Amino acid sequence: MPVPTPDIRIGRDQNHLAWDPAIPPVASVPSGSVIELDCLDASFGQLTAESTTADIATLDFARVDQVNGPVAVEGAEPGGTLQIELLEFQPAGWGWTASIPGFGLLADEFPDPF
Repeated sequence: MPVPTPDIRIGRDQNHLAWDPAIPPVASVPSGSVIELDCLDASFGQLTAESTTADIATLDFARVDQVNGPVAVEGAEPGGTLQIELLEFQPAGWGWTASIPGFGLLADEFPDPF
């Protein structure tokens, strides 16, 4: 089944680095809207396909895990439930995973970046 044309596109530049209800919405849409999100990786673009282990060791954690949006849904009320349907997911042409010193469940077992 073809994916409907998005009603709105939220770009990778429409993001912030906090979960905070005081952040104003970047868009407001009616219920049932199709939204396209263009998101950066969890490093906020600090890592690229050319990155090395040295780059992992110098990640700026104040810039990781950005969130696109927020998007207000017209008529939604506090305490209400929103149903979200993922229509399509297209990953980038490359990706990364890492062992980061001092970070994660196995930080004590793997102290070096990799």
